[in-house]
Amino acid sequence: TATNVCFPTMCKKALELTEHIKKTIKYGVKSEIFLNRWLKAFSLDIAGETLFGFNFNHLKELTNAAIEAMDYIISEIFNPLRVAFPLVNRLPTKTNKKLDRSIQYIDNLVSIMRDKYSHNNLIDVDDNLLKRLINSNKEEKLTEDELRNNIITLVLSSYETTQVSLGGALYHLARYSEYQKLIRDESKKLFPNIDQEMMEANDFLYEKFQKFELLENFILESLRIYSPLANQNARTITQDTQLGGFNIKSDISLIINIHAIHMNDDSWNEPNKFNPYRFCKENRHDKFSFLPFGAGPRLCSGRNFTLLEQKIAICCLLRKFEISLPCNFYNVPIKRTSFTGIPENSFTLLFEPL
Repeated sequence: TATNVCFPTMCKKALELTEHIKKTIKYGVKSEIFLNRWLKAFSLDIAGETLFGFNFNHLKELTNAAIEAMDYIISEIFNPLRVAFPLVNRLPTKTNKKLDRSIQYIDNLVSIMRDKYSHNNLIDVDDNLLKRLINSNKEEKLTEDELRNNIITLVLSSYETTQVSLGGALYHLARYSEYQKLIRDESKKLFPNIDQEMMEANDFLYEKFQKFELLENFILESLRIYSPLANQNARTITQDTQLGGFNIKSDISLIINIHAIHMNDDSWNEPNKFNPYRFCKENRHDKFSFLPFGAGPRLCSGRNFTLLEQKIAICCLLRKFEISLPCNFYNVPIKRTSFTGIPENSFTLLFEPL
């Protein structure tokens, strides 16, 4: 599936991303690029085409109505006022009316996606997650609400977390610029004619990306320090439990602080130091000390998907640009109302054409 469906689309969109950024800057000049707009569009377009056979076309459009609707729904779902006082959801306020319009927009979009695979011959030749979702159980079909909620979840988890992860990786490349040269030099060895190879996007190229260990280790180290989910979603304890010497009563909500685990000096040598080589195959770590994708039977199914997507994007960008921080002590500005650690729209890095 990766080579037949996802991989060529990732390559195509990475080339588009690089070309769009190239058009916004002048040769020989460091230009400030607002990354949220481009990274969101890049990851959304890939998610749309590979998962749903739907082209959001966000790389070519400044705004996207579907994402604006989903962003608003998500922000309101996690609004503390709504959580604490459910009655608020039934009041005739402007925010509730906007929320209703946003849900209706997504409902209509889901219907368009679903109808494509219910009444179109492409259902026999296309292979993506939406087709499988619709046809997974012929006798007991998903309800409209279930289908819509699954699509929202899949789009959100596939594009927003990748956007955050890729933004973090680019930030760390700018902050630890010595790795840019190392990764760029390795990229030149692996992909001497990267533009042409990416357009062909064959199995041989896919295998070379799989073997790009230095870049994968860099992304993993970036995820350790800057994970999209700094805290795991709350889980309710179903029975009295002892954990780490503490007695936890049933019905208590438990939240796992993933960032604290990633920075624990009992598990990591010099955890505050950025060191991609800690992820080399010979340097084993406890799998439960590294949790950007979770662990166990519920390990994120999109792990390999997002790592491949980020490798491709970074390779393309580093072959065309030198990336640097806007100032020496710059940190990524984080939206404090988000549950994924997504940056503010003010997040920028400097790009200089090579």
